[in-house]
Amino acid sequence: MRNPTRSRRFIRIVVVSLFCAQGMVTAQIVNAVQAASSGGPYRIAGVVVAKSDGNPLARARIVVQDVKNSEKFESMITAEDGKFEFTGVPAREYSLRGAKRGFISAAYDQHDAYSTAIVTGAGFDTENLVLKLSPDALISGAVLDEAGDPVRRASITLYVEDHPDGISQIHMWRGAQTDDLGVYEVTGLTPGPTSSR
Repeated sequence: MRNPTRSRRFIRIVVVSLFCAQGMVTAQIVNAVQAASSGGPYRIAGVVVAKSDGNPLARARIVVQDVKNSEKFESMITAEDGKFEFTGVPAREYSLRGAKRGFISAAYDQHDAYSTAIVTGAGFDTENLVLKLSPDALISGAVLDEAGDPVRRASITLYVEDHPDGISQIHMWRGAQTDDLGVYEVTGLTPGPTSSR
């Protein structure tokens, strides 16, 4: 003869177990729906190359940053083949920047003060990006007086020609000062036409 108390306990345990199992299934469904609504995870990957010759750039620092929240960012150093990869990226808009010694820091597809945002999500190819960095340029020379002697502590002003909205404008860009030999050097310049005074 069965003990009714044991039977009740057994039934209670089974019922509780079924509720627990149902809760786990519900939690899994909710997590799946949340993942689907937020999108992802996706990848942002590609290669960094020199804009001058297209050669891959090793040891370049790459930063991917949430456009709407600048505090959310990740960085990495490119491999010997210039490749980079960020995994587990949610569906959002990101800015992508690269920097390397001897090259000018730049954003993805940068033109003047504008750049192209990286959009992750279904249907967007963010795994074959090419980030181009221009070689660092400099202007150097010497300032001499009429007798051919060096002019010390002379101020040099560099001007750049810009074309905002299709209108040509020339404005002051950077400055430098000559040393005791009258020599000056202005670094960190984008290759292109400039004028100095």
